[in-house]
Amino acid sequence: MPNRFGPRHLVLIMLLAALGASVWFNMLQLDRVWKRLDAVQVSQRSIEESIARLEKSVADRPATPPTARAATGDDWAIPGVAVVRRPRPEWVHDPRREPDFSAGGTITEALDAEFDSMTPYVAIGAVVRRVQEVALERLGDYHPETLEMQGVLAEAWQADPNGRWLRVKIRDDANWSDGKPVLASDVRFTIGLIKNTVYPTERFRPLYAGVSGVEVISDKVAEFRFSEAFYSNVDIALRLAPLAEHVYGVLTPERFKASTGLVFGSGPYMLPDFNIENQWAKGRPVEFVRNPRYRGDPRPADAVRFTMLKDAGARLAALEKGEADLIRATPEQVANARADAGSGVRALAWPSIPAGAMSIIWNCGKRPDGTPTVFGDARVRLAMTRALDRERLNQDLFGGEGRVVSGPFRWDSAQADPSITPWAFNPAEAERLLDEAGWKRVDDGVRRDADGRELAFTILLSRTLPAPEVIAAALRDRFAAVGARCETLISEGAPLQQAGQTHDFDGLVLAWSPDGPESTPQQRFHSASIAKGGENWGQWSNAKADALMDNARRELDPERRAALWRSLHAIMHAEQPHTFLLARPWFTLHSARLGNVRPTPMGLEKPEMYVRKP
Repeated sequence: MPNRFGPRHLVLIMLLAALGASVWFNMLQLDRVWKRLDAVQVSQRSIEESIARLEKSVADRPATPPTARAATGDDWAIPGVAVVRRPRPEWVHDPRREPDFSAGGTITEALDAEFDSMTPYVAIGAVVRRVQEVALERLGDYHPETLEMQGVLAEAWQADPNGRWLRVKIRDDANWSDGKPVLASDVRFTIGLIKNTVYPTERFRPLYAGVSGVEVISDKVAEFRFSEAFYSNVDIALRLAPLAEHVYGVLTPERFKASTGLVFGSGPYMLPDFNIENQWAKGRPVEFVRNPRYRGDPRPADAVRFTMLKDAGARLAALEKGEADLIRATPEQVANARADAGSGVRALAWPSIPAGAMSIIWNCGKRPDGTPTVFGDARVRLAMTRALDRERLNQDLFGGEGRVVSGPFRWDSAQADPSITPWAFNPAEAERLLDEAGWKRVDDGVRRDADGRELAFTILLSRTLPAPEVIAAALRDRFAAVGARCETLISEGAPLQQAGQTHDFDGLVLAWSPDGPESTPQQRFHSASIAKGGENWGQWSNAKADALMDNARRELDPERRAALWRSLHAIMHAEQPHTFLLARPWFTLHSARLGNVRPTPMGLEKPEMYVRKP
C-alpha cells in the first residue's frame, strides 16, 4: 500500500503542534494573570483596611489630655441622676483563644424562608432579622447569655426615675461603614421615620407609640421623651437600631417603601456594593463583607453569606455538599446527625428565646358577619386544651426537645408563676366541661347544643409551622375523640394575617416570639388591641386582665411588676384565650469546619464564628 504521508502533512502536524503550544502558553499566562489579580485584590483590601485603621486611630486620639477628659466625661449628663455604664464586651466567646482559630474565609447560612426586602423597618420577620443583625447595631441590647441590657452604640445613659425620659450618650468612636459618625440626629431621624404614617412602618409604629419625641442635646447625646411612664420605655428606646440620616434621608417615602436591599449600618459587616440605584433582588444570595471601619476587633470571617432554601431537604443537601455551613434543621435531621458522628455535620438543639412558642388562638368574639363562635365560653376553650396530648405532640414535632407551656411568658422568667403547671391531657375532663357548657353527645357521636347546632369549627394553621400536617392531624383526631368536628386548613402568611386582623376564623395556630427576656403581652391580649392595628385577633376581653396589664406597664419596680405578671398568668391559665402548646427548641446543623458555634438564650453569635484552620 503506497505511503500517502507527504510534506504537506508534516507542515500540518507542525502547525497543530505550534497551535497547541500557543494555547498551553496562553493558559499558563492567563493563570498567572488570575493569580496576579487575586494578589492585587488581597493587597487592595489590605490597603483599605490599613487606611480604615489609620482613620480609626486618628478618630480615637483624644483631643484633650486623658485627665481632662476624665474630669468632664459626664458633662453631657443631667446632675443628680445616676449614669449607667454597662458596655457590651468585645466578645461573648473570644474565638482567638481556640487552638484551631483561623481568620478569613466565607461563612454561608442557608435560610429557611424567603423575603421580599431586607431594608430596615420595611422588612419584617425573624428570618430577615438574622440577615440584618450582622450589619446593623442597636443603641443597646441584651447580653446573649446574662440577658442584661448593655450598651452597644450607647456608651452610657440616664433614665428618669419617674419614667418620662431617657438620655443616651452615643460612643465617640461609633461610625457608619462609610466613616461618618453616628449622631444623635440619626436617632431623631429614625424615630421620626417610624412614627410618620407616610412610611411603611406600621408593624413597628405601635412599639414606639410611647415615644413622644427625641431631642438632640449635642452631636452625640439624644434624649427620648415618653408620653407615659412605662417600665419598658428604657429597653424599647435602647433597642432602637438607628438609620443613617445622610443615607436614608435622601429617599422619598415611595422609594423607601419600594427598596429591597438598603442595609447600611455600623456593625462588623457591610454590603460590599451598597447602591441605592442597583439593589438586591428577591431570590438572590446576600453577602456581607468585613467592615474595615468597624470600631471593634475585626470579626474572624472575611464574609458572611446568606442563601434562601425553604425546603429542609434542600438545605441539608447544600450543607452536605459544602454549599452551606449553617442551616435551620428539623428534629429528624438533628437526630440523624447525632447518630452519625463521622458525617462532618454537627447538631445543636436548645431552648432559644427568639424561637418562641406555638399556640392556638381561639376567637372568643364574633365573626365579621356577627355570628358568635363556640369559643366565647371559657369552658369550651379549656375543654379543647384538656383534649390535646401536648406531650405526644412534643415527641412528634420536636423529638421531646420542646416544652409544654402554660401561658404567654417564658417558663423560666420572673413573669411566669412557677406554681402553675400546664393542664394535663385528660379527655374525660374535656368531655365533662363540654357537657357542663351544654354540648351533649348525640347518636352520631358529635356534640350539639340545645338548638341542635353542631360543635364544629375550622382551625387555620400557618405553613411556616414545623410539620403543620402533623399538627393538623393531631387536632382533628383529638377533638373528634371528645365529640367535636374539627376541620383544618394550612394557609400562607398573608391570608392567615388577613383572617386574624378581620377576626374571620374560629381557631388559628401560630408561632410567636417574645420581644425580649421580659415580654409585653398588651398587643396580643389587651382588649384595647382588638381594634384594627392591634394583634388581639382572638378578641379576648377580661377587665381584670386589662387592669393587670395596665398596672404592670406603669410599675417601674421589677419585683412588684413581676407579681402583677404572675397574677395575669393565673387568669390566662384559667380562661385559656389561647391553648398554649409548646415552646419551640432551636434546631441547627453546621459544618464541622465551623468553630465557636455556641448556642445562647438569644441565639447564635454568627460574627464570632470562624472557619477552622485546616
